[in-house]
Amino acid sequence: MKAFNKVVRYSLKKRKGSLLWVLGSAIFIYAGIQLIYLHNDYSPLQLLSSVENEASRLLRFMGQIQVQCNNSLPTNNASMWMLCQESEFGIKFSDNEKETSVPLIYSIGPTYDYNFEYFVSKNISTKLYVFSHSADKLNFFSKINPSGTIVVKSVIVPNDPADFARNSYETQTLNSAMLNLKHTKIDVLKIDTLVESVTSYEFLKFLIEDGVLANVKELHIVIKLDKLEEDYIYSWYRALYALFHTAGFRLYHTATSETLCLEDTMMESCKYYLSWIRDIPPHIFVMYPPAIDGSFQHEKERIENYLGITAKENMFQPVKFKLALPSHQKSVRDGSKHHHMLLDLSKLLLSNNAQPCNIIFILDIQYKDLIFHASHRNAGCKSHKLVLAPVDPTSQNFEFFALISENSTKSDLVSLSHVQQILKRSATSIMYVELFDAWDFIDSMSREGLPKLLHQLIIRTSFVSSGYGSLAGLLRRRYSELQQIEAFQLELVSSDKTVQLQNGGQREEHILNFVQKTFT
Repeated sequence: MKAFNKVVRYSLKKRKGSLLWVLGSAIFIYAGIQLIYLHNDYSPLQLLSSVENEASRLLRFMGQIQVQCNNSLPTNNASMWMLCQESEFGIKFSDNEKETSVPLIYSIGPTYDYNFEYFVSKNISTKLYVFSHSADKLNFFSKINPSGTIVVKSVIVPNDPADFARNSYETQTLNSAMLNLKHTKIDVLKIDTLVESVTSYEFLKFLIEDGVLANVKELHIVIKLDKLEEDYIYSWYRALYALFHTAGFRLYHTATSETLCLEDTMMESCKYYLSWIRDIPPHIFVMYPPAIDGSFQHEKERIENYLGITAKENMFQPVKFKLALPSHQKSVRDGSKHHHMLLDLSKLLLSNNAQPCNIIFILDIQYKDLIFHASHRNAGCKSHKLVLAPVDPTSQNFEFFALISENSTKSDLVSLSHVQQILKRSATSIMYVELFDAWDFIDSMSREGLPKLLHQLIIRTSFVSSGYGSLAGLLRRRYSELQQIEAFQLELVSSDKTVQLQNGGQREEHILNFVQKTFT
């Protein structure tokens, strides 16, 4: 054991020595990146002014789950490590030993708490690989479940190209371990303790850069904050940021060694247990992490940065639609009652010649009695007007008034499934949503998976809703809802802002134009 420690220390010294020559250039590059951040309107990875602010940002990131796993399996009484077995995106665990295909679990450097390893080995059918060099651990795990647990006497180190000894004398990278064991996918990866002087955030960094985590479904990590240093906390924030935005992992469970560890002021000697999962279906809502520190100003900057898209030249064909009262209903008093809509429709879609082409208009109740003017077919598509019926504010079910036929003025009450039926019959599907508060409808539409049937989606609405407590929290949710639309392969290609006079004041509205990525 002493000989091994000497070799590991020598390897680490050699690694540090080989990194000295790149230190100057690394500092230069880092400074350049920070300079770029300073010149951007929204810079999510910018350095904050103090260690307290850095700690607060990291706590906000870790303390709020991003996706709801409604079927979690605790592996110990304290619920530090939770396995997600959600039917739509979790892992299927079974206690049936006769299962032909069982989840593959890697546990790297488990500490003195072996509840996780003991539970998965004894209670569910899995194949568990434990990577450790401790004699005590080797003896313990060899007795748990010899047929289902394999102990690998090795220390896992980062795949740092500057470390030429990373795959020698019982040290290896995770890349090499998977290659040697002939594993291409890992269902659950638990990272607990690494060799001395190697930080977990450094390890994660290389796993993300190498694409190794693309082959991992569920990830469990522990963050040990034994020092309140600005660089240390910032490095962890960058690692978690990359874990979400680059590797595509979503936080579904968080726990701490002490309840006080999630207070606004970070304490030393705190441990944070974070459980992540990837490959979430687009109809499952994901709450994005706070914008920097989660303040209203930063949430506003993130939204504005996202909306600051410039449409490609000659991408759209403006098409005018007119709603008016039927001629037999018009009178001198209400003869001018009408509604015009000028929509920027994708030229590629309109020239696609795919029939049938349908445009669905989702409108507010004041347009119930209006019908499309005879010129509404100038886009080559059939128009369907659906007027949102009054609903119970606590209900998530939407109903619409829909015309019985194209030439009729009578309406039937239909559900969201009616919209789905129209879209499924369409070779080209376009939807225009103009509601005073469209976000509940957008949420319901995404939950039902309707955006995957759309080729173009145009939304006209305001970002501010009544009755929502925190404006910062509201903007964070709005940004998350927009990202959910993009998860259906719809890309925001243009964004316009208008100001409407309303009740003696002004209402700021945005017109958001999404087009399926194959047509952008």
